[in-house]
Order: sequence, then C-alpha cells, then structure tokens
Amino acid sequence: MAARALVRRAVASARSAGTYHYVELSSVLGAPDDIKGDAAPNGGQQFIRQQCRPVRSATTNRTSIFELRLVQGVVYFRGNLVAVVDELGVPAPRATSLPGTWVEVVKGDKPYRTFEVGITTGSNASQLRSAIIPSASRPLAGSSPPSEEVVGAALRTSRSHKTEGSAVLVIDTSTGLPRSLRGGVVLQGTQRYTVTWTFSRYHEKVHVVAPPHPVPYSTLHAKPPAKTACA
Repeated sequence: MAARALVRRAVASARSAGTYHYVELSSVLGAPDDIKGDAAPNGGQQFIRQQCRPVRSATTNRTSIFELRLVQGVVYFRGNLVAVVDELGVPAPRATSLPGTWVEVVKGDKPYRTFEVGITTGSNASQLRSAIIPSASRPLAGSSPPSEEVVGAALRTSRSHKTEGSAVLVIDTSTGLPRSLRGGVVLQGTQRYTVTWTFSRYHEKVHVVAPPHPVPYSTLHAKPPAKTACA
C-alpha cells in the first residue's frame, strides 16, 4: 500500500537525517502532556511538561516539569518536586532537596527504559509507526515545499491501543522527511486524546553534554510507581 510505504519512508528519512528538533503537544482527557526535544543518533534531550491528577494531599491538579538528557547511554534527569515524586518515585519527605538537581539514571535502574525511549533519532522517529495506521495518501494542495498527506486512524499506544479517531501525517515529497502529524481519538462524543507533532531543523548539530556532579539514582532508594498520576 502506497500510504504504508510513505510512512516507512518518513521513518527511514528521519533516521537518515541524523538530527532534528520536534515539538509534540498532546492532551489526554484535557490534561496537557507536552514534549520538546532534540534528537541525535546516539543521544538527545527532552523537555517535558505534564498535568497530573490530584493526590490525597492536594486539591488541585499538579504540573510535572522535567528535563531528560541521554549521553553515552546514561539518562540524566532534572525536575520540579512533582516530577521527582511522580517520575523518580522518591518519597515526598525526602524529595524536597532534589528539585533542580541532576539525577543519573543508568541501565538497570527501574526508570531507565521509560526515560530513554523516544530520545534518540531512531527511537523517536520509530514512534511514527505507532502514531498512525495509514489508509490512503494524497498530494497536499498548495504546500511549500510540495508535500504528501497520509491519512489514517490515530493509535494511542501508551494506554489502550485503540484506533478510534483519525490522524494525518504530512511528508515532504522530495526528501521523504516528516513535517507534522496531527490526530485525535474520540470516544462516545468526548475528545479523549489529541496530538500535534511537528518536526524541524533537520541536520543541525545537537550538542548535549552530561551535567556535572549528578546524584546516582541508586542512592535515592526510590520506588517509581507502576503508573504515574500524570498524563
């Protein structure tokens, strides 16, 4: 199918580009879950802002804000108090000294796989395959540069794997590089999940370095929750 071939080409072209910048703005049940990042073949960085559901000790929604760096196979985490508690699993009484502090997360640490996925060029671009189930393609009228639209079903992979809704992936015709993806899943008349994902600055240098004097995650005696309260 031509549409499926275009998605495969977009993933391959993005990976071949080596580096790019992306902005992924999504909403789950009205709660924002936004990621801005720079991807490189062996590393990268992400800036994440998520709205979290209230907990027993809070009466309003909380916001988790954190940054991830992947350098030479090590993930470095820095976030606000909500992120330290919800993402790292550090008990609240011990977490008060950690906001703004870099934490080193290595392979084998429980949060590593969750944090690492989607940071590198290959890992990030591959997520396009799980973001749309392509069904057709068409030229995008009046686009500059000339582009193709791939239309299909939206796939929400992190929770339900359901395919209700629709998605549109825009691909540069000459290079095959993805330009944007937008989509949404609607259940019983209620908008449950929306996403707008844009790609830019292909081939630009991505310079990410390990922060000085990070705290090893293994020293925190943390227990990340199986499911966070954030979007």
